[in-house]
Amino acid sequence: IEDFRGGEPYLIRNLEQQEIQMYGAGVLHLTGVSRAVVTPKPDWPCQPTLTGFWVVGCEEQERHMSTGNKSFGGTSREVLEGFLKRGEPPVYMGWGSMLAVSAEHMACLAVRSLKIAGNRGIVLGGWAGLSKQCLLGQPDSQELLAYVSESVLFVPTAPHEWLFPQCAAIVHHGGSGTTAAALRSGRPSVVTPCAFDQFANAQMVARLGAGLGLKQIRRVTAEELAAALIKATTNMQMVERAKSLGGQLSSEDGVGAAVRALDRFIAQEVATGAWEEKEHRAPSWLTRLGHCCAFLCGHRASMECHAVSAHPLPEAQGEAVQSA
Repeated sequence: IEDFRGGEPYLIRNLEQQEIQMYGAGVLHLTGVSRAVVTPKPDWPCQPTLTGFWVVGCEEQERHMSTGNKSFGGTSREVLEGFLKRGEPPVYMGWGSMLAVSAEHMACLAVRSLKIAGNRGIVLGGWAGLSKQCLLGQPDSQELLAYVSESVLFVPTAPHEWLFPQCAAIVHHGGSGTTAAALRSGRPSVVTPCAFDQFANAQMVARLGAGLGLKQIRRVTAEELAAALIKATTNMQMVERAKSLGGQLSSEDGVGAAVRALDRFIAQEVATGAWEEKEHRAPSWLTRLGHCCAFLCGHRASMECHAVSAHPLPEAQGEAVQSA
């Protein structure tokens, strides 16, 4: 480190502060989230441009579904439309790429909670591969399979922007993309986080009044999830708040705002040379240190992700979020 300093009279100990001094002043920070759900804090080291969510719109997702794209429902359109027409709006349940305990545990949790709450449901297979076969071998398999035959549809994938607005509520893991789609849909969310930023997203949904945030999914019981479903679908204040927020978010063009901000930055900072001038203000030892030790940033980020997953939301905090 001393060699990298090259005799400079100070040493910044915090790697984040080094990054800020090197790049913070002149770099455009685009963040694909809406100001309607996140308010920048004055003590943030870099003030980002919040553009609104970056999404593949409903029409585009529907087009992909019509061509049989497996990432957007594949050949499930007729089955989905038929199920939606047969009764009350269902509850969507999906955990994306997450796996908690086992596929059998997740599928049973989904169907048992739907059965207790008396809701119809669409369950996404996701990376865990949830299906009605996951219900076999359980003490209550016969009852669960009977309920599925009448009220539950399992599908491998589905286009969120198209499906979510047709549901009564959205149960999900709190991933950034699914959270955005759920909030945009105008339907209440029940967030059952697994790891990483999903706990913060569960708290955000509860704070906004657009749904409920529960504790870590592996610790949620069918009875607790059923109670959350009942509240999310019958609490009219929550239903109306979700609808109002969804209307606001769906009117935003996050991708367009990001492109416009980037165009301005290129015209005002890059083309004029102003950005290059700001970049070279960083002390030379900081630049050398940043270039040679960049791998440490990635290593540290990896360690932080593992630390988050190893320290889930405490029980008391989870209950506080749920009651918010």
